[in-house]
Amino acid sequence: MNPIVLLQNLSLFQSLSLDELILISQELVQEQFLENEIILPAGKVMNACYIVGSGTVTSSKRSEDQLIPIKEISSGSSFGYLDLFDDSPSQLQFVAKTDCQLFKIAKKRLISLGYQRPQILISICRDFSQTLQQVVYQQWMQEVNH
Repeated sequence: MNPIVLLQNLSLFQSLSLDELILISQELVQEQFLENEIILPAGKVMNACYIVGSGTVTSSKRSEDQLIPIKEISSGSSFGYLDLFDDSPSQLQFVAKTDCQLFKIAKKRLISLGYQRPQILISICRDFSQTLQQVVYQQWMQEVNH
């Protein structure tokens, strides 16, 4: 899939101009992962944002001696962006559920582009805000239902 189309379809970057999407796409590095290959183990600092070009990735959380699946991330979706501004180790592990083609942009490069083009950082912050609102709303609904 065309990296610019992938970027354009992500909520993270939907508000960006074509010029900004092209800048980001020029920084993307394509990586291949085989089925069941670990992309990022739990406990490691996430130093990149990933976009799934094809295939499916499973995120899991370590609980004692087992991994509990959290979410499946499919083609056209991203992961790692929530850790862009946090240098603490990820609590999640990411594994290729199927053979995957991923596009990766290093955290430092994305932040650097954001300094050059502030709209990039604004778009990321907007997506963070929407994600946080959804989480808070879900927690509120759980409290109301109990």
